[in-house]
Order: sequence, then C-alpha cells, then structure tokens
Amino acid sequence: MASNSSDVSHFLLVSKSVCHGIILVSNLICNTISLLVIHRVPDLCKVTKLFITSMNLSSLGGGIVNVSTVFGASIVNYWPFGVWMCHFCSFSCVTFIAANLASLSIVNLERFIAVVYALRYNSLVTATRAKIVILLVWTLSILFAAADCFFPGRTSYYSPTLHTCIAGPKNKEIPDIFGTVLVLCFSILPFSLTCVCLFRLYLLARFHANRIATLSVGQQRGYNKSELKLFTTFFIMILLHCLGFIPLIIVFFYENITRMELPPSFVYCAEVLALSTTVSSVVVYKARNDVFRKEVARLCCKPYCK
Repeated sequence: MASNSSDVSHFLLVSKSVCHGIILVSNLICNTISLLVIHRVPDLCKVTKLFITSMNLSSLGGGIVNVSTVFGASIVNYWPFGVWMCHFCSFSCVTFIAANLASLSIVNLERFIAVVYALRYNSLVTATRAKIVILLVWTLSILFAAADCFFPGRTSYYSPTLHTCIAGPKNKEIPDIFGTVLVLCFSILPFSLTCVCLFRLYLLARFHANRIATLSVGQQRGYNKSELKLFTTFFIMILLHCLGFIPLIIVFFYENITRMELPPSFVYCAEVLALSTTVSSVVVYKARNDVFRKEVARLCCKPYCK
C-alpha cells in the first residue's frame, strides 16, 4: 500500500514538472514572438500595440521569474532558491499578475472608448497618454505587490502544493483577511467590471454590425466584420483569463480564510490553468488575426528563406 501511494505521488510530481516545463517553453516562445511581431502589424493602432506590449511583457516576466522557479521547485519537490529569492518570487508574481490583468483591462477600455466615443477618440486617446497609463499600471502593480508581501506582520513562505512562494501572515494559523481584501479591491473587482464592460461592448458591436448589414442590403457592402472580430478576440481573451484564474481564486479565498488546505489535485489543476493564461492571449490573437499570423510565419520562416 505504501509503495502504491509512493508511485502515485511520484507520478503526480513528474506530471507537474512536465506541465510546468511545457508552459514555461510555450510562454517564452509565444510572448517573445508576439513582442517581435506586434509592432509589424499594420492595421493595429499604436495605442493598442502599446497596451498589448505591456500585456506581453507582464506574461513574459511571469514566465522568466515565476514559471521557471515553479518548474525548478516541482522537479526537486522543495524550494532550492533561498529565502531572498522566495520573497522576490512572491513579490514579482503578484506584480506580474496585477500588471497582466490591468493591461488586458485597459486594452478593452481603449476599444470601448473607440466605439462609444468614436468622434472624440483621437483627442481622448493618444500615445503619450497611453504611455502614462502603462507607467501608472506598473507603478500601482508594484505598490500592490509591496503591500501584499512586505506589509508589517506579513512574510513570504513556500507552498508545497503550488511549488512557489506566496505571501501571508507570519502567523499561519490566523486568516489572511488583509491579503484577501487587497486582492478583492485591487484585482478581482476591477477585472470583473472590465468583463462586464467588454461584454456590453461585444453586444453593442454585434448590434451595430447587424444594423449596418440590414441597411446595406442590395448595396453589397456587408458589415464591418474586422471590427466585430477584434472585439470577439478580446472577449475570448478575457473569458479565458476568467476561466484560468477562477479556480485559483477559489483556492486563495478558501485557504486564506479557513486556513485549511484543499485537495492537492484541485490546487494543481488551478495552478496549471492560471499559469496557462500567460500563453493563452498570444495563442488566441494569433489564431484570430490573419495579419498577425502571417507576420509570425514570415518571422519564423525568415532564417530559412534566404
């Protein structure tokens, strides 16, 4: 019986390491290619490119620092990187997740302004203002992570089920109310409002597309499919982020408030889903944007086509 239990735990450890390795490689390849290609796509406005670049950088940073250490810890089944790296990984994980969610939110907010305030878009949304917003997003993400990790009475410690370091109270027996409120106010609530805003934008785009299609009958004009496709693409991105983070949020709230652990298999699945969001946005954008896909193919084939 003990041998069977050992075999099962060994199999789970190996499967975790393989999944983390696949996510790490996919993250590094997809986000690096996206950063190289995104500014070569001609039909995407400069402001949207800046926001997508911010989103790619946060995903790539999360892959380089956090997914790589999770991969290493899952292989040896303990934290081999030292105390200071534990604090740094906890801090950087919160920073990159907050910046990624905020960047995805402002991309959709920019598209919302482009539709609802189309006549004032050029005066409201400029490249300079976009850079200021991106700087503000990263500054607030760093401050949010600093409060979560370094506030008096808090520390970072290794979680064997997640194979990474997380922030929490120094006394592990008390509920982590402070961390829960921080995540609720500065991450989950704004992201939820963005989801509602984007869903309304998606419905608005479909409504206008159908109206234009109705008005253009007999004129062979059709409706603006490219605009509707773009909104649908961002809607899919944010939906995948929701599906990816909801299980981990459940784990976070349950364990922080009750100080009881959920089954390791559920925690493992929640972690893999959350880590996969560092790749999903690039995959969706590549699958649904013909120009982006052609630029990726051209970039990848360039060394072999000389």
